[in-house]
Amino acid sequence: MLCAFARAIRPAVRPLKSADTRELDDLVNRRHQLVEIRVQETLRLAAASSKALQKSLKTHIAWLDKRITKLDHDLKDRLQTSDAWKVKDDLLRGIPGVGDVTSMTMLAKCPELGQLNRREIAKLVGVAPLADDSGKHR
Repeated sequence: MLCAFARAIRPAVRPLKSADTRELDDLVNRRHQLVEIRVQETLRLAAASSKALQKSLKTHIAWLDKRITKLDHDLKDRLQTSDAWKVKDDLLRGIPGVGDVTSMTMLAKCPELGQLNRREIAKLVGVAPLADDSGKHR
């Protein structure tokens, strides 16, 4: 009982991200940004009426596709060449429905995977069913 009380007062300290993890996180963020830009350009293309605008948008979308593909390849190589990340990446991708993008995102955003138990991870990522009670509010 005392141990649980001590954890409630002093929760476990979240370790700082290493330089490699921060760099992976930056690259995953950049990939997300490029995908968002591609969606916006695709929507603009659907509404474009002039041939010149359509050509410009198609050229930019093609460039974005190449850039995203290169970034995906770089991220996958980075995970597969790192001893620490390869094991976690292979384990994550062994889960049905988890692909390359989900795995690289989880490793970049939640480096604590493999160090915390399932309840601690659920709390950390915000999916734990915690009571939201305060006073008369339930």
